[in-house]
Amino acid sequence: MDALRGVAAVCVMLFHAEASFALHMTGGFLAVDLFFCLSGFVIAHAYEQRLRNGFSTREFLLRRAVRLWPMLALGAVLGIMLHGGHAGMLFLLPNWKSPTLLFPANPPLWSLMFEMLAYFAFALLLYRSKSIALFAIMAVSALVLINMAFSPGRFADFGADWPSIVGGLARVGYGFTAGVLIYRRQNIDRRQTGNGAWLPIGLAVVGFLTIGTADNNAAVVAALIGVPLIVAWTARIEVPQRRSAAVLGDLSYPLYCVHVPLIALAAGGGDLAIAGACAAIAALSLALDRFCDKPARVWLLARVQQARPRAAVPAA
Repeated sequence: MDALRGVAAVCVMLFHAEASFALHMTGGFLAVDLFFCLSGFVIAHAYEQRLRNGFSTREFLLRRAVRLWPMLALGAVLGIMLHGGHAGMLFLLPNWKSPTLLFPANPPLWSLMFEMLAYFAFALLLYRSKSIALFAIMAVSALVLINMAFSPGRFADFGADWPSIVGGLARVGYGFTAGVLIYRRQNIDRRQTGNGAWLPIGLAVVGFLTIGTADNNAAVVAALIGVPLIVAWTARIEVPQRRSAAVLGDLSYPLYCVHVPLIALAAGGGDLAIAGACAAIAALSLALDRFCDKPARVWLLARVQQARPRAAVPAA
């Protein structure tokens, strides 16, 4: 799944680049729905049984916060320094004064806010819910998205701005829950390896290339049907080029967090400048993963684990 996640992150960056590339990803916004579904699958695989066996809800949420925070904080700092963002970005708090975007200085942070809400829902309820209840959440979310698709707004913006914030809840509600259900119906221990694993990734890229930002009908079909099918397919077979897949997976999260504030610096410089910025951001993201994100997460987790016993000791 690393390869799918990395390719999707690059497609999001190309979507936001808005240059006249031959590979301008007009449907790259659908990568967010793919991320939500992938996240539901991965979180269920890693934590569903552990939570049922008594793993601490608090520990789960702390670990997820540590996983997200270093790179989202860097993305927030870039937004604040380069584009006048608000300090609440550092903790995924939206800009209440903005009439449009939740995070004007770094818009992709909206999906991380909803991702964190999904973690809370999973830890408190979803992990122990019966599958029929998860299907009900998907059904309600799908109805909301279908209804909103007939509104004047664009599916691409659902969740990113205040007028469509309910659409964000529906997107994460559908995608994350679908990922949990896919996990429950897959035997991940029987995953195969083969070049056929690139086919669903290729289909995702085709969708990103062909679906327009104003094509709500195609976007809804892709989000509700295409995305779960691609994730289910990817869960059955993995690419044999594991090193390449690992590289794509490593760059995906840092790239997602930092690309918009940095690409904006190249705005107005022409396609060559934007192409160069995209290549540089991809390279930077690999360096950030290795030298910043991973060390920071190790340090933060160690500090959190050290602080808990001390907090439990009463004062003399």
